Amino acid sequence: MFTPDASLHASKGTSTRNPRIRHRTGSSEDGELQPKKKQKTRSALSAQTFLPPLEQKIQENGTLHMNGHTQTNGVAKDAQHEAAAPEKNLSLALRGTKKGVERVGKEDGSVTLTKTDNYMITRLRGLPDQLRANSDERQSFVFDTSDGYVLALTRTHALVWQYGDADSSPETNSFALPYPSKSSSDPLPLGSFVSQSASSSEPGLVVVMPTSGKIVYWESILNATTLDVIRQQRHGVEGAVGSLLSGEVVVGIENAEPAGFILTFNTGRAAQLSLRDSQGRPSVSVHFLRSSTAHSSRGFLSGFTNFFGGGGWRRDVVAVRSGQTRSRGHRDVVIATSTGVIQIWEVAWGGQNSLRTQVDAKEDMLAAMQGANTIVDNHDGPSFEVLDFAFVARDRDSTTATATDDTPDLRLLVLAVSAAATSTKYCLVELSVAADTARVEMVHPIRCYNDSLRSKSVSKPVLILPLPGHTAFVIFNGAVVLASIAKREDSPDSQLLMDAHKLPEPFEDVVILSDTVGPAIIGSKAENPPSPRPAKSRSGNTHRQSACVVAIQGAGVVRVIAFEPKEDLDAIERAKITPKTKIEQAVFFGHVPGNILNFSHKPAIPFSQSDVEAAALEISDQILKSTSPFIPVVTPSLDHQLKQRSDALRDLALHLKQNYPPLSRITKWKLLWHAEKMAAARAIWKTYNARLVEKNPKRRNSLLSDLVEMLHEEFKTEPVVELGEKDPVRQWFIKDIWRLEHIVPWAYNTVAELYKGGTRDQATLIKLVSEANDLSLGALETAFAFRQENISLYGLGEEPLVDGVLEREYEGLPEFWTSTYLIVTTTKMLVDLAIQLAIDNWEQPPGEGQPDPVLVKKIGEENVRQIQICCLSYTEHYRWCSVQPNEKTRLGGEHIKMSLSSFRPVQITKLAEIGLVDEGILLAEKYKDMGALVELVVEELHSLSLQEAQPAISDEEEAYVRDRIEAVQDRVSGYFDSFGNEWSEALYSHHIAEGHLASLLEDNSEYQTYLTKFLRKDPRWRKISWINDICGEKSYSQAGYTLTDLAHDEGDLWNKKVEMSLGKLAWLAVRDGKGVDKNTKENIQYVDKQVAIIDIQEQLHDHISPYLQAALDEEAELQLAMENCGTTATEGMPALHHLLEKAMTKLISRKALDAEALIDILTLLDRRPDSEDEGGVASLRFFLALQVLKLSGMEENKERKEMTEKIIWRRCMISDDWESINNTEFQGDVEMEDKAGTTLLFQTLKEGYRSGLWEGSSAFRPLPPQQILGAGCTIQDLRRRFRRDPEGLVEAIRKDMENEDGRFQDFIRVGRLDLWFAGVNEAAKKSVRDDADAAGKAAKEMKELEDRAEEGFRRAVGVGKE
Repeated sequence: MFTPDASLHASKGTSTRNPRIRHRTGSSEDGELQPKKKQKTRSALSAQTFLPPLEQKIQENGTLHMNGHTQTNGVAKDAQHEAAAPEKNLSLALRGTKKGVERVGKEDGSVTLTKTDNYMITRLRGLPDQLRANSDERQSFVFDTSDGYVLALTRTHALVWQYGDADSSPETNSFALPYPSKSSSDPLPLGSFVSQSASSSEPGLVVVMPTSGKIVYWESILNATTLDVIRQQRHGVEGAVGSLLSGEVVVGIENAEPAGFILTFNTGRAAQLSLRDSQGRPSVSVHFLRSSTAHSSRGFLSGFTNFFGGGGWRRDVVAVRSGQTRSRGHRDVVIATSTGVIQIWEVAWGGQNSLRTQVDAKEDMLAAMQGANTIVDNHDGPSFEVLDFAFVARDRDSTTATATDDTPDLRLLVLAVSAAATSTKYCLVELSVAADTARVEMVHPIRCYNDSLRSKSVSKPVLILPLPGHTAFVIFNGAVVLASIAKREDSPDSQLLMDAHKLPEPFEDVVILSDTVGPAIIGSKAENPPSPRPAKSRSGNTHRQSACVVAIQGAGVVRVIAFEPKEDLDAIERAKITPKTKIEQAVFFGHVPGNILNFSHKPAIPFSQSDVEAAALEISDQILKSTSPFIPVVTPSLDHQLKQRSDALRDLALHLKQNYPPLSRITKWKLLWHAEKMAAARAIWKTYNARLVEKNPKRRNSLLSDLVEMLHEEFKTEPVVELGEKDPVRQWFIKDIWRLEHIVPWAYNTVAELYKGGTRDQATLIKLVSEANDLSLGALETAFAFRQENISLYGLGEEPLVDGVLEREYEGLPEFWTSTYLIVTTTKMLVDLAIQLAIDNWEQPPGEGQPDPVLVKKIGEENVRQIQICCLSYTEHYRWCSVQPNEKTRLGGEHIKMSLSSFRPVQITKLAEIGLVDEGILLAEKYKDMGALVELVVEELHSLSLQEAQPAISDEEEAYVRDRIEAVQDRVSGYFDSFGNEWSEALYSHHIAEGHLASLLEDNSEYQTYLTKFLRKDPRWRKISWINDICGEKSYSQAGYTLTDLAHDEGDLWNKKVEMSLGKLAWLAVRDGKGVDKNTKENIQYVDKQVAIIDIQEQLHDHISPYLQAALDEEAELQLAMENCGTTATEGMPALHHLLEKAMTKLISRKALDAEALIDILTLLDRRPDSEDEGGVASLRFFLALQVLKLSGMEENKERKEMTEKIIWRRCMISDDWESINNTEFQGDVEMEDKAGTTLLFQTLKEGYRSGLWEGSSAFRPLPPQQILGAGCTIQDLRRRFRRDPEGLVEAIRKDMENEDGRFQDFIRVGRLDLWFAGVNEAAKKSVRDDADAAGKAAKEMKELEDRAEEGFRRAVGVGKE
């Protein structure tokens, strides 16, 4: 059983070395060891190399440490020398290096895992094969950064090697451990390096078995290895802790040389381990730390005995650190508990120890953390726990971290945590400890990391603060937090920032290990600058890198370097954790082979959408311009550099898609356009580079070099010759790819400029065009293909994209770089030039000065691809223009669209001239250019027919031609199914244009439906369509419709009458075949009415034709017609005169008049009594006008019909002089009846009664004067007829109508027209009755006469009446 006395005695061991050799413990006042200088030897064991050396390297800055740790048994433990004043140089390399080696610029083969403006992380290559092969085995690492060694401990073995070795399988010292634990679940052995002795050039080792307390000490690594190899029974100097309490294990070992080592136990006890006896000989002894009586009386913890020995000794000791060396063989040791108790012990190499200071800083730290809002409350109150601490240098530029006689206070940086079930907050607290008091100097909240301690790890975090002390490293199980604790210097820049309230928060960031890493971090240590202190820079500051090394299970050693914080205006951006920095790390380092970092970790403080998008665009832009610090500018292989940039853009898109919310549509498109340009530039470079590789001494400058030279300085970066930039082309590819849309048009422009400069021979022009094609196709063809293939990668998979071109939804997007106006137009011109050169030089025999046939064939065949690119660019451009708010842009887009429809078939059909018929047909099919497709197919069939008809054709050729004809015809047949009406319309239009009309109607039974649709769709084909309706469709009714529609729009009077007549015949055929239905009857009636109107027009033409006999031409005919028939009625009414003249022109030229124009002529003709024979046009023209109105079918527009009817009656009434007629003085009834009977009003009324126009169901009645006043005298009335005529003309007509109505009113007032109308109306009725009676009497008399004559004839021949 355990007794306190038993636990405190020392246990000593024996040594295997010669006891006569005395070990030198040191000769200087500061305790610095002075090992004997000798040639260093290599280990007796050699390591095997399995992996090739990596490409990258890293420079180390300093090897001495400030404080460092190893993690064993699930608890973070310290393994450091003091971080204090002048450090003793304990460095002695195993492989022959100098003491205190500074590995700046050493080729260590390390791989950079990530790098920012603030820090860099590299992975060192060296890792023993034994550890690499057993990566799942539990391991712990201990570092000696002063000599560059690392110790790896497993349950049974120890391995030592130099962790900076560039060999992936470094030379390793491996030996079995004595007394290994039997259970695999037991804690791993603890170990530490020991300063080299005078008899050895290598450091020694001490290993402690946690559960048994066994201790083994080797004076040198080589000695331990050699002993293991020869399997001696004794393994160095052995000893033991002594009696352990029940369940007590050793959990940590702290190097406190020259005063030995400090062991800590899970029970909270601590002990001093000495490895030399009083004579300096190797010996193992352990002394538990005990407080003195003086300190026990202070009452704070009832004495150190109660703290470490009695009932109150069970305390959670979280960290033990070795402080300064106070005198020879004496060392300060600082111990901290989880509750915030800090103790400072002084230990001596002989085993003496005493408690110097003890202070409880919990309340002070708790208050400070609450003020910084880093405390989380739980049900028991504020949560608080100390996790670790590190020494802070009084002067951050010095190496002094602990108290001195002149400065008795101690500065500590404490890592604390406040946690609850749902929240965890970490904090760094600067603490000043003096005497029995503690004072908080500053609080640094950790905002970038808030994972719970229980979420991933069973080990506690470790705090490392390497010199010069500006950055603290917090090592979690799967993460490393870097936090700047540098004090801001008073400077003009900082004052400006403070005044502007822009003083940046101290920098902090977190690096997360990948989930693929196993138990994660298993050891860590600071890498401090070497002594003496480095020289100051011009600014007065020393070298500012802080570094530490971290061991990761299965991955080896990683070095973390923090760069110096800045105190200028740039510090605002540098101190921020920006999305740009995080995204850059993922893009440029995420795919480094073997990278063990997780770049997809969600930050504790999420970034805004706008910041992420701005960062993504900035990174993409920097890659495009080669301004990113991660993109090399000068490389032997430019293609490799372009590929690296392309891969970076792809990685950027992939990272954004996988780890951030969807970006805005415009941002996605911009990122995609950047990647397109990079892919296009790489394609251009490959063709250019291939031309350079040809090594042709006669080769002229390439088009691309001429192009870059001609390019305006606005579109390129001028090389700086003084900086060695002597290649303008490479310079453009490195810095100016982002302006690719400006270089593409110059593919053609350069050829044009060289042509203007005197380059005219065909051979040179074809070479230039060939290179221009390479550039144009390399840019645009690659870009469209890249867009189509990668649209989903950029989150645009739902976009309606075909061949790289959006079909719709261009709203809100900037102009596409692949279809700017210059690219569109110059690409078209390049296509035209290339195809014409190919045609002019196709199959020309080679000769001196003649074009290279290979190049001619090349540009000819490339024209197929160029036409496709041209079509894509044109289509994209006009679609984008069509949705722009600017009307000018939209009109420009329409122009581009029409231009494409115009030149595309020309370009496609020209391919046939160089034998690329099939390629042209495929293009026409692709773009559904039916015009070009018809022409190519028809021409091909015609050409094949001519070949087949040649007499000299061989049987084999004839068979080929026939097969080819059959194949083309089959293809044509398939077009009806593939393209339907589009194909049939193009084919039939071509037949009509070529005059092959008869062939359409002869034999088209197979495609009758398509022919019928084609003919009926376009009114132009109605003169053919009605024949197809009868012959092809057997439909007389449709023929009737077609003919009547044709006649309705027919301009020629004779044609109209014929078409109406044919239409009537078609309807009659329908009646005969199917009986009479209402629809057929109505159609026949409509035709009859139209023919009747035509007859009236012919009568009118016959009426005026006598006046035209003397005319020599149509102009003279019109003049004579107006002089004889259109002068007096429209006198003083120019607008009506214009209407009459316009209608008279059509009448004379035998053009079909519409009803109202015909009425105008009938009602506005001059009255010529000499031509007014009874029953003729002159006397009945107003009746005929009413008849036309009735036949026109204007009943559907009642207001218009009524207005026209009233105008006819008004013009009829004012055609006679009613004032003269009304003068009846000295005139008898007979004379007055004769006067009234000669008026046109009487003639019109009489003819209406005679014909029955005013009777029955007819809508026409004689209108008295009062009902027709003001007819057509308003704009509203006139607009019913003159809907599309200009306002000026309508207003002029209105004035003439008012003039006409004024004359009418004068006749009412002066000539009593309203009264005369009634009398004339009755006279017309009476005249009709009289004429009817006379006609009846005459008919009766004629009947009687015929009867008498028949009776006389019968008597004469002897035939009686039966």
